[in-house]
Amino acid sequence: MWLQDRGCTDTVNCAWGPSIVGATMPVVAEKVNACGVKLTEWSKNSFGSVKKMLEEKKKLLTRAELAAANGGDQLLVKSLQMEINVILDKENQMWQQRSRALFLKCGDRNTAYFHSKASQRFRRNRILGLRNPQNIWCTEESQIKNIAVEFYQSLFSSSSPSEFSEILEKIQPTITDSMNSMLLRDFNREEVKKAISQMKAITAPGPDGMPPLFYQSFWNTVGDDVYSAVLDCLQNCKIPKDINLTHIALIPKVKSPERISEFRPISLCSVIYKIVSKVLANRLKGILPSVVSENQSAFQAGRVITDNILMAFETLHYMKHHQSGKSGFMAVKLDMSKAYDRVEWKYLELIMKGMGFADKWVDLIMEWISTISYSILINGEPSTIIHPSRGIRQGDLLSPYLFLFCTEGLHSLLQHSANAGQIRGVSICKNGPRLTHLFFADDSLLFSRSSIPECLKIQQILDCYERASGQQLNKSKTSLFFSKSTTSEAIVQITNLLGVQEVKQYEKYLGLPTLVGRNKKASLRFIKERVWAKLQGWKEQLLSQAGREVLLKAVVQANPTFAMSCFKLPITLCNDIEQLIRKFWWGHRGNQRKIHWSKWSTLYRPKDQGGMGFKELQKFNDAMLAKQVWRLLENKSSLFHKFFKEKFFPKGNIFDAKEDKGSFAWKSILKGREIIKKGAQWRVGTGENILIYNDNWLPDPQYPKIQSPLTFYGWDAKVSILIDEERRCWIEEAIDNNFLAHEAKLIKAIPLSHNTVEDMLCWRGNVDGMYSVKAGYKLLVDDEMSSSVGAYTGSLPKSTWKGLWKLRTPNRIKNLLWRANSNALPTRANLVKRKVLSAPTCQACGAEQESTLHALWSCPKLKEVWAVHFSSLLRESTECSSFSDVFRLCFEKFLPSDLFAMLAYLIWYRRNKQRLGEVVADLKLLNSMAKDAIHEFQHAYTPPLQPLPTKSNTKWLPPPKD
Repeated sequence: MWLQDRGCTDTVNCAWGPSIVGATMPVVAEKVNACGVKLTEWSKNSFGSVKKMLEEKKKLLTRAELAAANGGDQLLVKSLQMEINVILDKENQMWQQRSRALFLKCGDRNTAYFHSKASQRFRRNRILGLRNPQNIWCTEESQIKNIAVEFYQSLFSSSSPSEFSEILEKIQPTITDSMNSMLLRDFNREEVKKAISQMKAITAPGPDGMPPLFYQSFWNTVGDDVYSAVLDCLQNCKIPKDINLTHIALIPKVKSPERISEFRPISLCSVIYKIVSKVLANRLKGILPSVVSENQSAFQAGRVITDNILMAFETLHYMKHHQSGKSGFMAVKLDMSKAYDRVEWKYLELIMKGMGFADKWVDLIMEWISTISYSILINGEPSTIIHPSRGIRQGDLLSPYLFLFCTEGLHSLLQHSANAGQIRGVSICKNGPRLTHLFFADDSLLFSRSSIPECLKIQQILDCYERASGQQLNKSKTSLFFSKSTTSEAIVQITNLLGVQEVKQYEKYLGLPTLVGRNKKASLRFIKERVWAKLQGWKEQLLSQAGREVLLKAVVQANPTFAMSCFKLPITLCNDIEQLIRKFWWGHRGNQRKIHWSKWSTLYRPKDQGGMGFKELQKFNDAMLAKQVWRLLENKSSLFHKFFKEKFFPKGNIFDAKEDKGSFAWKSILKGREIIKKGAQWRVGTGENILIYNDNWLPDPQYPKIQSPLTFYGWDAKVSILIDEERRCWIEEAIDNNFLAHEAKLIKAIPLSHNTVEDMLCWRGNVDGMYSVKAGYKLLVDDEMSSSVGAYTGSLPKSTWKGLWKLRTPNRIKNLLWRANSNALPTRANLVKRKVLSAPTCQACGAEQESTLHALWSCPKLKEVWAVHFSSLLRESTECSSFSDVFRLCFEKFLPSDLFAMLAYLIWYRRNKQRLGEVVADLKLLNSMAKDAIHEFQHAYTPPLQPLPTKSNTKWLPPPKD
């Protein structure tokens, strides 16, 4: 809100002062504090209370309008209206920031929604009382603070572990000299700037009171000093303790928490600390996949959470149906209590050294961890300072990577036992990898034979890991799953030995079900329930239709995507979710039904083809599953690929896999194959993976697949038979004799490398040759569009639809124009068609039917409105039969389309008020009102600052010619 006022920049420039050569952290902290003080003073003087200011301006406007009616100053009325609109925009943005509903865009006011959401957050996060360790209910704020401080002081106190040797001797060094050199190279300004640009602009502030947006917006002012201070910290391995002070916000984990353990602690660090942390995290990120075990899927490029879900699902499916063998299998789902908060610093330090990190790098990391201090926020008020001796912060950008190093200790113990044959794990096929464990951050799933010796070994490993790392197993939430072949006696013995419960199936693993029965819809109904919950909140009913559009796209339609990336959702479930979306979009409230003015098949079309750009869930589901197919084709070194290849396509690729075996998850993945086959193009290497007649491999964008009639080459013939392997050239005679002339010419023009290179699959829709869900979904939608009669684009050409959505007007204006051009407005003629009214006659002129064209354009009463700026359009539109014809003409004649749109909106708005018997503005005033509204919007609306994207230099390259 402040950034839109020039005074904000002037205040920051004045408060920050000139840059200081060699500025240190205390200097920067002092400058940040000075800016905070000055900005607060400036805000009080310049803004005051937005609500109070709005009330005062409205009173002045009422007086000015009365005076203007008696011949007073009309310019004063316009000036006050403009000021009120600016204040309304500021109020909207203020409540938007407080609500944290940052998915909604500026340009349409949804103040009531933001206000209610912020109020809900305030009520939910407010702590009115807690039970102390003696189970006494305490309501005094000082008592609540004491309960919190005592709990976290105990939690963050080290148990002083000393038994590290058993783990350390099994840790394998994975850090190379070149990696250490990369980590310890000199830090530079670009790294600092990149770190701040990667942060989310608006987040809950830390002790400094400033969000990253402050640094991003005023980098030209603060950048030199911030860079000097960050560089000073990194080079000297020292950070002032006051900079490392962290507030802990308590977020309820349950609906009505009564105990301090029922809150999730989130660390709120100062931004200047986050910058340093992000610089270090960016350096670590580059080497993680090379140093962290392949069983760990979290926080690393090329590894995703769905890898674990799909491998776990397939393994548990195998275990469920395994009925032979001397002993069965078991899976142990671990739950570590307060995993981040219990990490012992000494353990982390020794693990990093054992992995091969240079002492200087380890010292740098430990300086960041060991100088921390905490203050608990209770209803916004910080408690006394806590000085921890263990734990890493949830919310610190570096913490996720450090926790991965902690889990390497557990991995090493399990891997050593597996290598020694003490834990045999589970393999779903004869030559497949034997899984003993899958990790995703602190979520752990262990696999072994359901035998007493292996159970004892797992118990020994967990005890050793707990003693060294500080981790504590929560046995009440840890559970065991056994295969069918496990005897009941073994189950009783093992559950008693480990002291944990048996489950017939895990309800969820990483948020998704681990076993899906025959009734797929029942197993996945939680997806619909989540969507329903998102749409049923009373505050969501306060959104404008433009706001509902953004909520549906950014939140509701994104909700099922996680499950869609692993499972093929039943058609009936997709239809149910889409029905919820349609009802919300058209404004259903409870049992109050609304007319659906456009079909769903229109709404899910792209915006440049006459739709609203909503996702058709079945197509989007297929596009998500195709991503898994692509990963199985591309990521051949991953555990994910090795796991599925050995069972389902041991001698080929996923296109060779059969559908008659495997779990529901595997069969779901196979649903994505057709998209890849249709949209991918093979780049010829050896030709051994490319089918001559069934694959896309010709360099022809329109016909990439061979159209020549089948000769003596069979359907399963590979391109390799057309290549002379010794000379590395095409066998031209065979090509000329078996293919149509134009295809033979294309084949012979494909360059072949002199070296033996693998065939490579490239996605034709993206310049980098890589598949994306967006590209896959576009392919499916475009295919449907092209197969429909006339390649439907609605009532307008693509260029005009694009122009509509690029109008510099509020989103509600664009939405109205979309409805007008789609004949989806509740005009009297349309209401008669729906059997709501009996007479279609226009109430304004009483002469003609009120169609969309008539209501917004051709009604005789409106001619004086349109004649002011669109007289030529009036003359040329006499033959137009629909409003969309007029709108298209407006664009083709390069007339002021923003003004046209605003006038159409005001005419419709006035028509609705008049229908309800309310006082309406004179038609003669509409042109001036429209121009004022456009001027106010285009000058008052400033798009929110977005961090600068980091461009990738990766691009597709043609094959070498030599």
